[in-house]
Amino acid sequence: MVKYCALKNCKNIWNPLMDIGFHRMPTTNEELLAKWLKNIPKHLLPKWTKNSHICSKHFKKHCYEIGCLVRRKLKSDAVPTIFKSSDEPDDDTDSSTNETNLSSSQQLVDSGQPISFCNDARCIKCPKNIPDLRTVRKINAAVQVENRYLPVSPDKSKLKRDVRVLQQRLRRRDEALTSLKLLVAQLKMYKRIKEKKPDE
Repeated sequence: MVKYCALKNCKNIWNPLMDIGFHRMPTTNEELLAKWLKNIPKHLLPKWTKNSHICSKHFKKHCYEIGCLVRRKLKSDAVPTIFKSSDEPDDDTDSSTNETNLSSSQQLVDSGQPISFCNDARCIKCPKNIPDLRTVRKINAAVQVENRYLPVSPDKSKLKRDVRVLQQRLRRRDEALTSLKLLVAQLKMYKRIKEKKPDE
């Protein structure tokens, strides 16, 4: 089943290449569910089921537990708080920055002279109506995807290491028990064979 955000104006769909997580509505915790429904505007969530998901774009950074390695995990009291209205652009970059960069590149182009990238006579001169694409669009650093691997607390990493060591001990003990059981079974068979030989 494909996961998608249940909010009306959000078009996020699960994709393994994107850094977007999906969180199920907390139907088991009625108090938290009431907080979620109170926070989410009613026109954005007209119909929802127990299988509805809200994407991670609607939660602030402090809503996540610190130390989760691969998947970001919501805190037990986390509530979605980020909702954009439907008239806002879907593009995450800063539109004012883009407009400024575009107008400055158009000023360079509209000067009336062809753009030359070198002073040599062998160079090809570009036509004047091609904008310099390096300045048309700049990525806003605040919007870039955050690192998926969050730092692990020292206590949690020690506990994980202890659990791993104990699991290895149990596995080795189980292997030793099974090998001893096999040995006992083989010895019993060998003893029976020896007892039968003198009688024959």
